[in-house]
Amino acid sequence: MVEPFVSVVVCTYNRVEFLQKCLDSLLSQHKAPAFEIIVVDNNSKDSTADLVQAYSEKSKVPIRYVFEPVQGLSKAKNTGARSSWGRFVAFLDDDAAASDGWVCAIEEGASKHPEFAVHSGPVHGNFETPRPAWLSSKIEFAVSIGNFDAEFREKKPGELVFGGNMAFRRDVFDQIGGFLEDLGRTGTNLLAAEEVEYCERLNRHGYKILNNPKMEIWHWVPKTRLVKSYVYDRMYWNGRSIAVWDRLRKRSIIVRTLGRILYAIPRYAVGMLLNWFKEDERFYYSCHIKKNFGYISQTLEMITSPSGGGMNMSLTSKLIQILVQKAKKDSKYLVDPNLDFRSALAVLLPRGLALLRGLFWRPFLKKGFGMTFIGKGVTIFSPHRLSVGRSFTLGDFATIDALSQEGITLGDNVTLERYTMLRISGTLRKLGKGIRIGNNTGVGAYSYIGAGGGVEIGSHVSIGQRVNFHAENHEFRDAGKLIAEQGVTSKGICVEDDCWIGSGSIILDGVTIGRGSVVAAGAVVTKTVEPYSIVAGVPARVVGMREGHNPVQS
Repeated sequence: MVEPFVSVVVCTYNRVEFLQKCLDSLLSQHKAPAFEIIVVDNNSKDSTADLVQAYSEKSKVPIRYVFEPVQGLSKAKNTGARSSWGRFVAFLDDDAAASDGWVCAIEEGASKHPEFAVHSGPVHGNFETPRPAWLSSKIEFAVSIGNFDAEFREKKPGELVFGGNMAFRRDVFDQIGGFLEDLGRTGTNLLAAEEVEYCERLNRHGYKILNNPKMEIWHWVPKTRLVKSYVYDRMYWNGRSIAVWDRLRKRSIIVRTLGRILYAIPRYAVGMLLNWFKEDERFYYSCHIKKNFGYISQTLEMITSPSGGGMNMSLTSKLIQILVQKAKKDSKYLVDPNLDFRSALAVLLPRGLALLRGLFWRPFLKKGFGMTFIGKGVTIFSPHRLSVGRSFTLGDFATIDALSQEGITLGDNVTLERYTMLRISGTLRKLGKGIRIGNNTGVGAYSYIGAGGGVEIGSHVSIGQRVNFHAENHEFRDAGKLIAEQGVTSKGICVEDDCWIGSGSIILDGVTIGRGSVVAAGAVVTKTVEPYSIVAGVPARVVGMREGHNPVQS
């Protein structure tokens, strides 16, 4: 028997109708060197074995049937490679048809470019229905097609290859081993990237990959794959595959997951918005968002499952703490050591979306520094009069109306929680003064800051939920006139640094709350509060002083 130049390995699983067309294409090779066909049956339940037997009995090309009971594409490929006798081992998908010069192309590439250990060829689409407009060339690999340039050349590390159209020198498998069986499809599990991992391993061992333009095949693309849901699914599993691969390479999957949440997903989302009216580009960016969600899901599954390798959850807390410290520019910010990855992910995903909205709003603001987090359903009027500092957070369904004389200026690490409203001008006849809030100040949910006469809030101020500021009073003394016709007085409100304003409090016009003061929940403050006082009641009165200070000293 003549030793074959190429052993063609076709792995198959319950696809006898496609396998028949694949074998027909291989048996139609024109002036090909000696080659053999190895069909690896990966535990099929159909008539695959009978079909191969029928072909082998009438074929002049040797056809061998190998049964591999353990399911998995990588497992089947390795079984086929071990069973091969040729100088080269070539892999062809069972739903693909090789060109009539495919085997000759491998021989030509090997003779003209003997320095290359691996050949990779183009995969054309054999579409059951017309190719949809949304399937751009940048995303067509999701349906297992891709056309390369028409020259013999070295492929760059990381360049796209297709495992269903590759040829390897047989000695390569002996030297660096086979495909990783943790990757590659298994039944309905769509984990992939086994050929990408193998090519990276080849590069590490000094082997080069040849772009062989004459190794053409036509891959069957049924109409069921020409729908967006299928492509989304493939991209999702591509992301999961990369997560598995990263873990096998001992890369920090938690750090990479955080990077995808806070950088990659917002970046692709911006690209999607900028290309909203270009269907193919919009779909391309949305596919990459789906891919990143796949990576995140796989990471979560690996580190929280019983077989997840015993991931130390305190490491999650440390990594998130570093991330938040950098975002807030606050090296003293501490994260609870009991924070686990699943809980962190539940917090970080919405923050990533809020960051995306912040990127959208930033160009419209007067000034913006660092990261800006904007919740859903937010309304901002006159954003060109709004300046925000680093790590500004605006909660869901909050409203800011910055129309005023001086606008609104918010310091670093300011948080306005959900349903908060900042409003300055009640009429166009006279614009209100404005609002200034210092650093590290938080305003609780459902609070209202009306700032016709101006409101100034210092740094490190904690304001509870449903707190109301009214920096304007109606005149009402003249009973002979309508109150609405008597005008208003606007003296303004000032809250100095390091104060705590309890939930449900009301702060009226003309009030100054001194440094370090505490306003009890539900208090109505009508007069100035001396520094370090504790006030409560309706109207508010002093009920105590903070330790270390007394009324005389203050």
